[in-house]
Amino acid sequence: MIRNNQKNDYLYINNLTKIKKMINNKEAEKDQWQQLLLTERDKWLNFHKKAYKDDLEAANLLLLKHPRWSIIADYYAMHDLAKYYLGKTHNIKISSPDIHKQKGDKPNAA
Repeated sequence: MIRNNQKNDYLYINNLTKIKKMINNKEAEKDQWQQLLLTERDKWLNFHKKAYKDDLEAANLLLLKHPRWSIIADYYAMHDLAKYYLGKTHNIKISSPDIHKQKGDKPNAA
């Protein structure tokens, strides 16, 4: 029988393996997944850490008067926190003009 923390460890390692495969895959080039350069790492991490905290604060301020905008601010907080996590933990940078596009959407014309 697998204990709960063993299962969590397995899921973490499995997800990490998938992320590393995505980075090394040709699909990653198209989606703009890149290794975070040492020269930009601190600036990237500081920006996304500050941005997610700022978005959370805005979401809390908007919650009662404008709940729909609060949800949007929470979405941006989640997005910046995900970028911060991937940069800090896995040294991954995700950047693209089409980053918010869904699968099947046409890319922006340059």
